Amino acid sequence: MTPWIPEAMATAGMAVGLMAGVLCVWLHQRRRREIAQLRGELERVRVDCLAGIGRVRKEFEERQLESQATAEFCEGRLSVGGRSRVMRMLRAGIAPETAAAELGMARSEVRLLKEVAAALLER
Repeated sequence: MTPWIPEAMATAGMAVGLMAGVLCVWLHQRRRREIAQLRGELERVRVDCLAGIGRVRKEFEERQLESQATAEFCEGRLSVGGRSRVMRMLRAGIAPETAAAELGMARSEVRLLKEVAAALLER
């Protein structure tokens, strides 16, 4: 063998090794850019989700307050059983004022029930 063949092979091997190294560095940098881009996108999505969670929390608290207000408003109101007792008394001919006094209800509620029942019967 002649001495130039091993030198040529060594040079070719070094060139291939150098190109492989450059390729590895280039691929590594490309992956780092992709990772940075994905991290940025992930951060944007995270911020959007946190904002959405904040909106849902605020809406939930508002609905909870509305629910409490409704429950407080409805407390002591006429129940289904109370309505049926009032209607039985009214059908029996008892005056709305008397039925209201006996059941501990507002006269206006009993009168309203009587008017609603009459309107429904007219249909």
